[in-house]
Amino acid sequence: MKHCFMHANALFVGGLLLLAGSVSLPGWAQETVPMPVGLPPETLSLMSRLPESTLFVAAYDFSEENPSVRFARTGENADPDDRKAWEVMRRDIRESFSRILRLFGQDVELYENLREAMGTRAVLAVLPGPKRDAPPNVLFLAAVQDRERAAELLHRLISSFARNATEVTRTRGDAQIHTWTGFYGSKFTLHYLLGDGIAAISNNSDLLTPDLAQSGGTPPEWLRRLASTLPQGLLNAYVSPSIMDLLPKGRKGPDAAEIGFDGQGTALGLTEDGLLLTQATLIGEEGLLSMALGGAANVPGITEPAFPHLPSNSLLALKVSAPAQWLKSLGAAAMFLPMMAEDKESATGFQRIVNLFDGDVTLGLRALLPLPSALATVQGQGPESAEKKLAAVLSMLQKNKINVRAATLPVGRTARVIDMGKGPLSSVLLEVQGNALVAATDRRTLVEAARPDGGADSLSESDAYREVRRYLGENPRVLMYADLQALSGAGMFLSHIYFPGTPMGRYLASGFREVRGVGSSVEFGENSLTSRTFISGDPQKLLPALTSGAITALPVAAGLALPAIAKMREQAQFQQCTNQQRQLANAILAYAEDHDGRLPRANAWVQALKPYVEDQSVFHCPADPQPGTSYAMNMKLSGVNLNEVESPSETVLFYETTKRGASPHGTGEDQAFRHGGRQAVAFLDGHTEAITEPLEIEAFRLQKNTRGAPAPKPTPSRRSPAPAKKAPPKR
Repeated sequence: MKHCFMHANALFVGGLLLLAGSVSLPGWAQETVPMPVGLPPETLSLMSRLPESTLFVAAYDFSEENPSVRFARTGENADPDDRKAWEVMRRDIRESFSRILRLFGQDVELYENLREAMGTRAVLAVLPGPKRDAPPNVLFLAAVQDRERAAELLHRLISSFARNATEVTRTRGDAQIHTWTGFYGSKFTLHYLLGDGIAAISNNSDLLTPDLAQSGGTPPEWLRRLASTLPQGLLNAYVSPSIMDLLPKGRKGPDAAEIGFDGQGTALGLTEDGLLLTQATLIGEEGLLSMALGGAANVPGITEPAFPHLPSNSLLALKVSAPAQWLKSLGAAAMFLPMMAEDKESATGFQRIVNLFDGDVTLGLRALLPLPSALATVQGQGPESAEKKLAAVLSMLQKNKINVRAATLPVGRTARVIDMGKGPLSSVLLEVQGNALVAATDRRTLVEAARPDGGADSLSESDAYREVRRYLGENPRVLMYADLQALSGAGMFLSHIYFPGTPMGRYLASGFREVRGVGSSVEFGENSLTSRTFISGDPQKLLPALTSGAITALPVAAGLALPAIAKMREQAQFQQCTNQQRQLANAILAYAEDHDGRLPRANAWVQALKPYVEDQSVFHCPADPQPGTSYAMNMKLSGVNLNEVESPSETVLFYETTKRGASPHGTGEDQAFRHGGRQAVAFLDGHTEAITEPLEIEAFRLQKNTRGAPAPKPTPSRRSPAPAKKAPPKR
């Protein structure tokens, strides 16, 4: 809905700027391609094992029964040369993928064998975590063709990534659950279950129940409804209405029921003419969405031909049906008019502008350089209606003292020229053509737009547009088309520069050459909103080119993303380590308060503080690959009374250590810098610092308070925000 309204709003503003709109001739029907909907029983069987609390589902299907797969492959009746070229392409792509996998210590044959053992259908589901702020649970389900073979290969794959992790195997029902803990020193756990005909992988072992291996049942209701509204593609994704409950609750806002969001689905598939992306949003009978879009379903759709005035070589075209009716259905006009109630003249002017756009509106871009060349039209109900629109526009311009002059066009035609001042859009030309008011930014565009009936050179009659239009639904309210020939030329140029003479370069150039145009549409149903995007091109060349592009981009993206991810992880671990030391400092000060101001003995400080911390993991640094306590207490403070310390803010309390033991302690001879050359250090007043150089001995030295005055109390603001758990005082 948001994108739809943005299109409508941009179109309305652009129409006001150009004072233009579009024509549509009734009685001309565009042949559309009906797309079969629904998923195969095999995929639905996997989905039937998902819990009702599932938030997100993605299903992929690369089986031979999938129509998208058949469109992407060369059939038996194809030319032998085409089949040979396809096999060469697959071989070269495999080789490229194999070289990339070597960076991760992997072998492409392992993936191929695992795919054969596990089949070609799988489902990935995201479920809520145990707590609101906890990470979500993930569940991956795949149909298994060969259980023993899949078990062997899956074990090899996970063990190659989890090089330092430990594995525990246990039996649950008729299935085995394998648990891996300690990926590269982290606490992350991975569990997988192999049952009869199914493999399940999750980060939560509670999701791997014995019933998971049993087939039967139906998917969750919201998932079943969404799956039945979209075509089967290579990839289908669905979002649950419950996702709304996870939105931030900083202030009281409407829930899913109040909004009226009943779920959203997306399908990505191939057709005989290109790539189709379909998205459907289900809207409840009651709720904010239903109220906002209730009238939009009554707005008439775009009648064909959609773009008769635009030349066939136009780069971009956008059309929306009857913006004035959109404003009324969405309540926008009723919202603006009361704001102008005190200024009747402004309210009247606004109403006149709205009335101009009672027909379909079109915006088109013919050229971008060196200056934009644009055209727009506003549809009338006939020539008289278009003439009235022109008269209304000229009247408003005169009232606002905007200069308008006449201009003579070829064949005795006369246009009105509106002087807009300096800049690229220095003037706009207006002319009535048939039952439409046409506006253009330059004389040539206006002359070439004289096709009220839609000629052979109009965009509506071009082969590229007609091919795209067939997949954009029967009754769209918003329609967009873009000619991608310019972009395909740029893509071929870049592929020849970066991959000259290579198979990758050939496939990329071939795929770009096949891309002809892209179109998008928005339709409204009684309780739904559907959008479609179609990219025209030969699927047998388009998909390999996209695959090649993705494989080519993988090492580049990894090279850019991995350092950033590593830096983010390092910073997160350092922040967690700092917070843990603050909690320990807070705990030791609470201990001293319960023990007449005395600190615990350094050789037993861990045992002394355990009753004062809720989470026992605070003793271990997340960046420390070794188990045990990661911090050492300053042994100079062992059993010391706080009142004896003269400078708590300059005296080290805890530091990161390489020592191991029940209660590590020392005076800095064993400092550890685990966070990119930094370590976190806690001082006796409760504050922490990031240290990049080894601490000197003075920081560990006990400076006694010889003046007899009590030592300054720790600053509360520097303590950990998490309250320490107090132990009962000694008796």
